[in-house]
Amino acid sequence: MNTRWTLSVVAFVTALLGGLTVVVPAAAAAADEDPGPALRVVRHDRTAAQKQADGTVAYTVPSGSAGLSRITTAPNGDMWFVERNAQPHDSGYIGILGQIKPNGAITEWGLGAENQYSTVKDVDVAADGKVWVLYNSGRHVLGFYPGQGGTGSTNVALDALPRGQQLRIGPDGVTPWITLGYDTHGIARVVNGSVQTSYNPACENQISRGAQGTMWCTTDVQTNVKRISADGSSTQAYPLPADATYPYSIAAGPTGAIWFGRDNGCSTFCSPGNGSVGWFDLGNSGAHVIPVGSKVAPRALKLGPDGNIWFASIGITKAIGHVNAAGLGAVTQVGSWQPRGLTFSNDGALWFTDDVNNSIVRVPLSALQTTNVDVGTGSTMKGRTVALKKVRKKGAKRVFAGTVSAASPSCTAGKVQVRRVKGKKSVVVAKGKAKASGKYKVSVRKAKLPKGKYFVRAKAGAGCPAADSPARKVK
Repeated sequence: MNTRWTLSVVAFVTALLGGLTVVVPAAAAAADEDPGPALRVVRHDRTAAQKQADGTVAYTVPSGSAGLSRITTAPNGDMWFVERNAQPHDSGYIGILGQIKPNGAITEWGLGAENQYSTVKDVDVAADGKVWVLYNSGRHVLGFYPGQGGTGSTNVALDALPRGQQLRIGPDGVTPWITLGYDTHGIARVVNGSVQTSYNPACENQISRGAQGTMWCTTDVQTNVKRISADGSSTQAYPLPADATYPYSIAAGPTGAIWFGRDNGCSTFCSPGNGSVGWFDLGNSGAHVIPVGSKVAPRALKLGPDGNIWFASIGITKAIGHVNAAGLGAVTQVGSWQPRGLTFSNDGALWFTDDVNNSIVRVPLSALQTTNVDVGTGSTMKGRTVALKKVRKKGAKRVFAGTVSAASPSCTAGKVQVRRVKGKKSVVVAKGKAKASGKYKVSVRKAKLPKGKYFVRAKAGAGCPAADSPARKVK
């Protein structure tokens, strides 16, 4: 595949312009060779943040209608995100790759684009900090080290067809693996600056690392998830149940070999839904499936620092969700934001892109522990639960005893309260301690217990929301 768009410079050079380091593009060495990337800083803005009481902070992306999608975190803590929509520029059109620092400073990098329809497809970051981006509608792959000009950069062209669809760093931590689509399916890898392509594995859409150094992919035949051989030359299909087809996201998880998020996909005229999250074990082809609700469509799966699988719901319910292998989790709407892609910063906060509001949003995990939105029917996810199993006499005291279950592996031991129902409100009559998951006991003097209804509240703590037991009468 040889294209003839070029730029006026013939090598990577750096210049200082208005205090910014500008990386100028490397053009084609000759008209019949593949073009170099139009890699340069086009904006470097610290946008005003929108802050909420729960610690949520939102940053507006400088380019309007950017088409935000995937976001991922580099080893140094910077986050890189894809802007799917090309932008007008003095050279015609450019694709945009975004970079946001934990303090909210945003840099946008220009990439080569043949026309206004050219799309930046995907981005991932290697263990050595090299940023790899699939751009120009999947025709080119660029790897570069930010701040080092052209040193160590790699820019290669894929065949005209098929085109690259998704890019992830492989098990060795440095090699980009790319699924290929349109006409022919396969896998491309960039090894020592050259493209190695295999059309035997029928991979086309999603690709991800799994457990024990494995790689996995999906195809348009949305009835299975496929494990790719170590050399990228073949696949083994893991079939999905008939009621859990169409996996739109795959990722390594807290257990098993590979996790998937799936939904009914729907069409332009309706919202996807009937979502599920699940996983396959490495030596067992049977799928474990957790339905998450008829109004939920889980995409952008990511293993969180708390051991949960996190996802962005793009269904009727626009929210951030998480779940573990026991089915404990929550789906949380974050203001009026509409999540698309997500990642975690090095301090453990969740960041997501919102293509509708053209923003990147930071949310502390403490604000994402309770389901606060209608997920529809069919969900089997369970939140944090508190059971008041008995109230027994012990001399002049009454002992409230029961259990607490955690909705997150990061949920820590905390406090419980015995509360008396008083009209539409409640008052605290005693306090005690509780494990994150397990039994609790709270003793109360009978003199403090007038007849009425009582319940036990597990207080919110790190990684776990507040939860109440059902009320019961105490005489």
